[in-house]
Amino acid sequence: MLRRVHASPSTAARVARVLTAAAILAVALRADAHDYWMVPLELVVDGDREVTVSLFVGEDFLAEDAKRFERARFPRLAHLHTGQIDDLLGSAVEGAQPLLRLPIRGAGGHLVVADRSPSRIELEARKFERYLEHEGLRAVIAERARLGESNKPGRERYSRYLKTLIQLGPARDETYAASAGQRIEILPEANPVFVEPGATLPVLVRFEGQPLANAWVEAFSRNGADIRGASYTTDVAGRIRVAIDRRGVWLIRLVHMVRCAGCPDADWESFWTSYSFASANPAGGTVASPSMFAPKPRALGRTVIFVAVAAAAALAGVIYLRRRRR
Repeated sequence: MLRRVHASPSTAARVARVLTAAAILAVALRADAHDYWMVPLELVVDGDREVTVSLFVGEDFLAEDAKRFERARFPRLAHLHTGQIDDLLGSAVEGAQPLLRLPIRGAGGHLVVADRSPSRIELEARKFERYLEHEGLRAVIAERARLGESNKPGRERYSRYLKTLIQLGPARDETYAASAGQRIEILPEANPVFVEPGATLPVLVRFEGQPLANAWVEAFSRNGADIRGASYTTDVAGRIRVAIDRRGVWLIRLVHMVRCAGCPDADWESFWTSYSFASANPAGGTVASPSMFAPKPRALGRTVIFVAVAAAAALAGVIYLRRRRR
């Protein structure tokens, strides 16, 4: 005889609570993608033209979303070339995606610089500790333990400082190394476009104008869908040497965190920075990144898996409860 199993109202309520919690956690998983970087459609061009620049959010150089321009979030958006600085905020279009369309005129390097306004986030203790570990912020983990805060939520204020380099033709200049006076800056000490595969790129990291020692830095490269990554730790002079092992699009990034002095709503303040460029032969044409940076819904895949597992667990719970009541 076929037996039909029906959940009682109380059991159904439990299932609803489980699925609701699963949905909430699934949304939280989408927030795991927290890195930002700028990448032009073309990083190396052979003549004057207009180049679009996109702002992506994702992780490990895998974009999960492309952000629109929001004037309120950008205290600075500028273009540096041959010692000149052009403010781009006046010409940027609210809501634009890609972020901006930039006329590139004149041989040499063109550096786009963006600062993002500070924001605030609060994470429960375990998630905050995992995030610190993921970003190599072990000194913060140790300090939280020393202060007896390891089991307390992480209250954080964060801001972002971004750069991307466009190269027009084979002319070499010093634009790539220009300091924009950002609170945290990645400063290549050789023109990264011209570093041949098999060589290393010397890089200086500065925080508030001073070399940043013992900072954990990641360098990613992309060639089509192939992404590679390596990590480095700055020396006492704030320097690393990035191994350039192939042509392609590169991203150097790091996070630095300090105790937030005088912040009523945060205990820690983090400073995120990234610098993108192409390792290419400028005499050989263009390096374009139209499809390789199309956002990939990686987080959505994690969400679907999580919800499916939660739903299966809820169903198993219903069956278990009904069997106990037989």
